[in-house]
Amino acid sequence: DETVPYAGIPKVLEQLKAAGVHLAVASNKTQPFVETIVKHYFGTSCFDQILGSSDSRPKKPSPEIITQILKNAGIQADQAVMIGDSNVDIQTAKNAGIDSIGCIWGFRGKEELMQAGADELAEKPEDLLKFMLI
Repeated sequence: DETVPYAGIPKVLEQLKAAGVHLAVASNKTQPFVETIVKHYFGTSCFDQILGSSDSRPKKPSPEIITQILKNAGIQADQAVMIGDSNVDIQTAKNAGIDSIGCIWGFRGKEELMQAGADELAEKPEDLLKFMLI
């Protein structure tokens, strides 16, 4: 009931999508729930893939959800980055062999993301653009 996008995120996602970035959601929430939430707030055209938890694959920090996203998108690990707000997200990226950006405004905070080894730290949503649109 209290889930809403962080301020600035919709605009950043629009800019990334306009730049041709393949956007995907990788969540430990159940598939039906994550699809409902994402589509409610972002519509059906923002994200190229929405993957939630499934009985057919282990939850994050297992890399399998990222492996599936990369396979579906036809891209290599060195072309991808995981953006997350918890140590589980950063560990998932490490396990999948991809770079990570920790969002310090999110669920856990800067210390946890630094300790987990995030490759970059974003202090505000707009920082994602400088890391991703090089």
